[in-house]
Amino acid sequence: MQIDLLELTNGISEKIASADLEPGAYDMIRIHVLDAKVLLNDGTEFDLKVPSGSTSGLKVKIKPEVVIQEGQTSDILLDFDVSKSFVAKGNVSAGLITGFNFKPVIRGVYLGAAGRIEGKVTDSAGNPVENAWVKVLLPVTAAAGEEETEDQVLMSTYSGADGNFKLIGIPAATYAVSCELEEYAGVTVENVEVKTGSSTRVDFVLLKD
Repeated sequence: MQIDLLELTNGISEKIASADLEPGAYDMIRIHVLDAKVLLNDGTEFDLKVPSGSTSGLKVKIKPEVVIQEGQTSDILLDFDVSKSFVAKGNVSAGLITGFNFKPVIRGVYLGAAGRIEGKVTDSAGNPVENAWVKVLLPVTAAAGEEETEDQVLMSTYSGADGNFKLIGIPAATYAVSCELEEYAGVTVENVEVKTGSSTRVDFVLLKD
């Protein structure tokens, strides 16, 4: 099957496989990728090398591990982080891209032990704001008040044309959730509690910077 990763955002997912497994604990899955490519808006296409993708496969750790009982059905979410997986080569600031380095960053999570965060981004007049970057920060970031780094971002998404966003497959814990967009002042909401099987709502109002 072929998958367009950019279509699978804001809670949209696609079933890629199913299997009958023996009862037990599982903490890793392998994905075999035959080929991959990046297609730019201007029609330029770049083929990608997938490290071990078609041989030993991409190893994805499942956290927490999933324990399967006899007759039980379990769902595993594979969250592919596009923003971290593709690094453009060339003079990117001038729009001269010559290719991409591809290092897949995929998070595996057992949905039976996860919840979700959803909400809406608006401006001061109540109008929906599109393409705002919403990020869920790891609990240590919220607790320690440290300056944000890329490694502290658990997952992220962008608000749609209606301002809505949704992030699924978030392990139950307490997080900070931030929202930012160029020309607006960033906003961070602390102590956002995510519960297993539940949806936590977080709305943002962005003000001009």
